[in-house]
Amino acid sequence: MSPAKKAAAKKTSAKKAVAAKKTAVKKSAVKKSAVKKSAVKKSAAKKSAAKKSAAKKAVTKKAPAAKRPAAKKAAPAPEPELDDLREFAAPEGPPLTGPSVVEPYRRRPDTVVVGFEGPGPQRRLTVAFRIILVVPHVILLALVSIVATLAAIVGWFAALVLGRLPDGLARFLGQFLQYSTRVSAYAFYLLTDRYPPFSLSDPNYAVSVNVAPGRLNRAAVFFRLILMIPAYVVVVLFQYGLEIAAVFIWLIVLVAGRMPTSLFEALAAVLRYNVRFQAYGLLLTADYPSGLFGDPA
Repeated sequence: MSPAKKAAAKKTSAKKAVAAKKTAVKKSAVKKSAVKKSAVKKSAAKKSAAKKSAAKKAVTKKAPAAKRPAAKKAAPAPEPELDDLREFAAPEGPPLTGPSVVEPYRRRPDTVVVGFEGPGPQRRLTVAFRIILVVPHVILLALVSIVATLAAIVGWFAALVLGRLPDGLARFLGQFLQYSTRVSAYAFYLLTDRYPPFSLSDPNYAVSVNVAPGRLNRAAVFFRLILMIPAYVVVVLFQYGLEIAAVFIWLIVLVAGRMPTSLFEALAAVLRYNVRFQAYGLLLTADYPSGLFGDPA
């Protein structure tokens, strides 16, 4: 080969080597650029995922309580044993007196419940002559009161021995208390216009007294007269107040033909307390007189 051809071949090979180097450099640059771009994309994806996660956490924190997953409910408390409920259970059997109705309130099983029909229209003629109309009941009540007093004395001795009133005495004293209450409600408190029946046990009347005698504390029975003194003072004070206001109450009912509801409720509360005081004195209950300002609903 001639020298000229050799020189041309060397130049050609040199050019090819330079071109190959340039191509390799370009390829290397392209690869590095692609690697950088992928790294940038990965970091951007990580940042985006972190932002989304933070946004979800913020939404969960700000979400209202209703949308949050419900908390686990606490296990229900164990039901009380039967023995724990016996103290508050109603006495067995129907009440000894009064109509068979569902009682609205009993603080204790032997709490005396006094029921009223509610204020209604009253005939002015019967209101005007109420004291005269009630005379036969007053006479009968006076006679029955003598027997009831003797029965209460016998019952006091029996309660000291037995810790409760005998059933026969309890029934009679409960019926006497109901009859006395009905006469008072009709004649002196003007709470009803229905004439009281001449019976100790008639259930169909506007005023009822339900008693359920139970166990009695013998010490409380022995000192019953002393224990009654505070309640007696309250009864006397309200009795004097009622006597002063009696004429005005009578005039209101006579003119209006009925008793206003507020006045009816006040007089019913006084009579209810008086009845519970008498029941406590007759040993028909161990529950101290209460309800002067009304019973809970």
